[in-house]
Amino acid sequence: MIRGYLGKLKIHTSGNISSIDNVDKTRVREFAENVRLKIEAVSKPNELKTSNNSDKFDQLEKIVKLRDSGILTEEEFIEQKSKILNQ
Repeated sequence: MIRGYLGKLKIHTSGNISSIDNVDKTRVREFAENVRLKIEAVSKPNELKTSNNSDKFDQLEKIVKLRDSGILTEEEFIEQKSKILNQ
C-alpha cells in the first residue's frame, strides 16, 4: 500500500477518542457508515419497524451488509432479521 493512501481513523464515543492508524483511505467511508448503522441498530432497535415491504427489503440489505462486514454477529443478524420480518 502506498503511504499516501493510508490515513488515520478517529472514533469519538461518550467523551473517548480512539484512533486507528494506517487505514486504507478508500475504505474509510464504508467503514464509518457501517459503524454508524451498527450504533443506530443498537441504540434505536424499535426504529426498524415499518409496514412498507420496500422498507423491509432496504432494512434487510443493511443488516446483511453489517453482518458481512463483521459489524453484526450472526446472532445479532438473526435477531434483527426476525424483528424486520415479523413487523
